[in-house]
Amino acid sequence: MKTIYSGILRRYLRLTIRGKMLLGYLPLVVLVVVLSTAYVLRLERIMGINEEILEHDIPTAEAAGGMVDSLLSQELYANRFFILGSAEMREAFSLRGAEFKDSLAVLKEKAPPALAASAGPLASLHERYERLFEEEFAARPATPEAQEGFRERVRGVQDEIIGQLKQIEGQARKSQEERTRRMAEMQRSTFTLMLALSGLGVLVGAGAALLITRDIASSISRLRAATAQLAEGRFDELPNLRGQDELGELSWAFYEMGQKLKALEEAKLDSSPLTHLPGGLAIENALRARVEHAAPFAFCLIDVDNFKAFNDRYGYSRGNLVLTHAARIIVEADQQFGDAKDFVGHIGGDDFVVLTLPERYEAVCKEVIARFDATISSLYDPEDRERGYIEGETRQGVKTHFPFASLSIAVVTNQKAALESHIKVSEIAAALKEYAKTIAGSKFIVDRRAHEAGDLSVTGAQSR
Repeated sequence: MKTIYSGILRRYLRLTIRGKMLLGYLPLVVLVVVLSTAYVLRLERIMGINEEILEHDIPTAEAAGGMVDSLLSQELYANRFFILGSAEMREAFSLRGAEFKDSLAVLKEKAPPALAASAGPLASLHERYERLFEEEFAARPATPEAQEGFRERVRGVQDEIIGQLKQIEGQARKSQEERTRRMAEMQRSTFTLMLALSGLGVLVGAGAALLITRDIASSISRLRAATAQLAEGRFDELPNLRGQDELGELSWAFYEMGQKLKALEEAKLDSSPLTHLPGGLAIENALRARVEHAAPFAFCLIDVDNFKAFNDRYGYSRGNLVLTHAARIIVEADQQFGDAKDFVGHIGGDDFVVLTLPERYEAVCKEVIARFDATISSLYDPEDRERGYIEGETRQGVKTHFPFASLSIAVVTNQKAALESHIKVSEIAAALKEYAKTIAGSKFIVDRRAHEAGDLSVTGAQSR
């Protein structure tokens, strides 16, 4: 016995870490299969009971209740006919009778056999009920004594029908309650079974974990410390185990993951969650680098006009479509007409940035405007698209008409004079953008000043 145990132990120790983990998880796999099978079988039984309720009990109860309503409605319309003599009341009487027959057909189809058997007698009673009214319709006017006798006969048939229907409805409701109770009991027992099996799984998993970690506790502790460092954002201080086994490979992969997480965190913190374009910090760094190295550049600040009116009219979700639409157009236009080293960013809201070469900005801006103006109307509702504008209110609460969204692009270059800082560039672009927004339609404005005195060049592209 001792020899057998020693052989098993030696084979276990020769396993790789992957093999030990697979061996440790094997009981869990078995438990998961058992748990899933038991749950599926119980669920099928519960679904079967629920289907019986939906297919039989509820339709039967509803049909019986509907037949009572139809029967009483027939009496109501018949009495109105006796008073008013209106053909509409008699037609309504017939319609309610048709509804009774339709519900009777549902009862015959959906009810359990014991209850469905009552459909025939109910049909005969209803025919007798309608025949009494038809005879009274034909006999009008009748004597008070005859009318009183008629009411007694009708009331007797009606009470008999309603009594049977109430009995059917009560039995259907009782059957529904009984099946619901059975479902609840099965759900409770299923929960207890799942809880017990889950607890067993936890115990087995804990035992497997202890078995697996016994020989690798030291290395795992170091990797656990690395996890804590990752959580604190210290991506450059991760321990690196240089062993040749799987733990050494895992440690190296862990270190590479930390470096990638560092890069991803920096990019995520700065990028727009909507357009996934670089944000303000990345834009500032890209612009600063070009200014400090005196590299030729054209800084294009792009703003979506009448975006607030669109948001107020259609809501922020549709507004996000405009922003992602604009971002896609800007990126595609720059890829087609810009330079490979260009930079496209999203400051936030409806403001975007393109950093390109001075000789490229005009083609990029024209393409952005042409694509935007050609496609923006598709984001408006048909009635607004037909009018060519949307109705809204200004910030002061004055109702007015807002044209379709357009683009205002402010372009600042360092062709004529050097710019001392990236802050100066952004200030000039912001002032140009405000001026551009006073001009209707899509357009781009280029600052051709020596940044002390000079003129503005306004280039427009208006498709509407």
